[in-house]
Amino acid sequence: MASSTTFGTGVWLRHPTDFDMSGALSSSEYRQYNGGSGTNNTYSVISPVATEDTSTTLNTTVFTVQNDAVVMCLSCHRAHGTPYAGILRWNYKAWPAAGFNGCAVCHTAKD
Repeated sequence: MASSTTFGTGVWLRHPTDFDMSGALSSSEYRQYNGGSGTNNTYSVISPVATEDTSTTLNTTVFTVQNDAVVMCLSCHRAHGTPYAGILRWNYKAWPAAGFNGCAVCHTAKD
């Protein structure tokens, strides 16, 4: 069995999923998700995140409680394909000249 630190194995095959950004350090780039301050950030339909809260049908803000800003596969990809490489939600290869950088919704310090 390969170690989880071996490239291409383990739960972090290429990009982490099931990572709760609301648990990140307050100084982390992830706390500024979708241009927010780390508290009651506006939910992004471009780079959606999952939540464990099933008591509501619509979340318009995240970073209100733990486990409400969870990176999932569909945060970056679409389930049934897109015209973009890697079935991404946006044209990453065209960025920055002609494309939208959906990565910057979470990776706010790397834009």
